[in-house]
Amino acid sequence: MDEQHFADPVTALSELATIAEQVAELSDQARRDLASWATVAAHLAQARDQATALARSLRHAAGTLDHNRRSA
Repeated sequence: MDEQHFADPVTALSELATIAEQVAELSDQARRDLASWATVAAHLAQARDQATALARSLRHAAGTLDHNRRSA
């Protein structure tokens, strides 16, 4: 990621949220693929949940920043 991506923090946060959503999807796919390995699947489910929460937080931060910038 180059410096220009950080010129607009809302865009940067949105891109990070998209990456986190992709991590969640990949974690869930890996969990399904490795379902027979119960302990591994449990960790992958936890990773999916954490990535989903991260994406939600990043989207909320982007929305809050955008709202605050428009209100300023």
